[in-house]
Amino acid sequence: MSRLVPYRTKVSEEVAARIEQTLSTTMYLVQTTGPTSYVIQEQNCEKKHKVLIGSLQTCSCGTADICIHILFVMLKVLRVPATTPVVAD
Repeated sequence: MSRLVPYRTKVSEEVAARIEQTLSTTMYLVQTTGPTSYVIQEQNCEKKHKVLIGSLQTCSCGTADICIHILFVMLKVLRVPATTPVVAD
């Protein structure tokens, strides 16, 4: 089976900056809507975002690349270490 997106062997500077932003932003896990589906809300923001984790990570915020909501789920909810290349995928 082939991958939907190319494998990234290391975290890019852009993703590293988003990881730092994620760790400094207060967000809440509002709901787990399935085994790989989460609803996230930032502090002081009424809008909620649906994040899907799988072979292709997606978020309802509309960011084309990995957004802070996906990173929040990976780093804080699923507790994947930030140094693991899978975080950047």
